[in-house]
Parts: sequence; C-alpha cells; structure tokens
Amino acid sequence: MKTHVLFSLALCCAFAPVVAQAETIAKYLENLPLGTPLHGLPSTNSVVKYERFNQYMNEWKWLAVSKTDGDTVLACLYENHKFGYYTEKSSARALHFRYILENGSTNVLQLSSDGAKYDRHVPGFCLLFGLAIPDAEREILSQLFTTWHEADIRQITSQPLPCQYHVCSNKCGDTLSDIARLFYGDATKWPLIWESNKTAIPNPDIIRHGQIITIPKLETTPP
Repeated sequence: MKTHVLFSLALCCAFAPVVAQAETIAKYLENLPLGTPLHGLPSTNSVVKYERFNQYMNEWKWLAVSKTDGDTVLACLYENHKFGYYTEKSSARALHFRYILENGSTNVLQLSSDGAKYDRHVPGFCLLFGLAIPDAEREILSQLFTTWHEADIRQITSQPLPCQYHVCSNKCGDTLSDIARLFYGDATKWPLIWESNKTAIPNPDIIRHGQIITIPKLETTPP
C-alpha cells in the first residue's frame, strides 16, 4: 500500500510541470488580443515566396506555391490564438509549407493534409503541440490541399514507365493494390509491382513509409 502511495506521488510530481505549462500556455492564448498571430506569422504582403514540400517523387524538393494559395494558407492560420488543442491522433500525413520573407528568413509550418491540425511552438516555451483548426478554415485548407494532392498525382502518373515511386502517403498509395490502381488503373495488377521489388518488399502486405520502389511498364498482350 505504501509503495502504491509513493508511486502515485511520484507520478503526480512528474506530470505537474507539464500540467502547469499547459495551463500557462492556455492563459497565454486567452490573453492575446484579437487578431494577434500566435507564432509571429507575417502579413501576407511581406512574403515574397511560398513553397510546399513534394514528398511523392524520388527527388524530394520544394515546389512553388502561387501567391494566392500561399496567402490563403496564412490567412487561415493567422488568428490561430482562437484554435483549440488537438487531442485526437491524426491519420493524415504531414504537409510541410514554408514562406520566405523580404528579409530572406525562411519559416516552415507543419499541417495535416486534411487541414485539421497545425503543429507549432509557442513563443517562450519549449513545447510543440497541436492546434485544432476551426471547421471553416479547415474546409478551405482541405480543399486547397486536395487540389495540390491531385496535381501531384497527375505529375506522378504522367511519368513514362518504368519509373520510381516514393511510398509516403496514405492518401495516394500505402499498399501495392493502391499503387497499382494509381499507375495502371487496376488494383489487381499489384503482383507486377511486387515482382519488380521483391528484394525491397519480401512481404507484399508490408511496404514501408519512405521506400522507393520501381513501377514497371505494363506489358500488353498482343491480340
């Protein structure tokens, strides 16, 4: 009994700083004047360039984002002191978005691809936490991110086969069937992809995030 009491006290002591910090952050959020950007987000007219990270292709790189789209993202996030805490685990992949200011500084934001979550540090605190984006802004971001995603899919599938594919998204292919549907329009063609990647994929039911696999050309049988 004594051991249980001591353990409970130790547990409370361990979590006390975290709880206190969360309460301090909550008070910080409540006291911000309306319209104040929580993480120092700039006004859109001070941004000279927007980019998003392409995680689909073998070559990882930043892709240009139009001024209109970039301004939309910042506008949706600007009053994020009104956002709540994100407590649910998101199954959406992370979407990395960055802006470059007139002074040359580069800032990277991390959002969920469904527009529901925004991960950032609170000024003055060494704590990364998730902000739940309100429904109105979430809908705008979700539609915008879907447009970007569809453009990426078109870019991927327009490649001449064989080509390489970077496995990373639960929206466009985290199973061989999904990938076969993506490239061939037929999920049942997945064994062709597996045959070309057996060394990297011993078990066709398990493919890893970050793998780069070969998509073979679909041979047509003459009539």
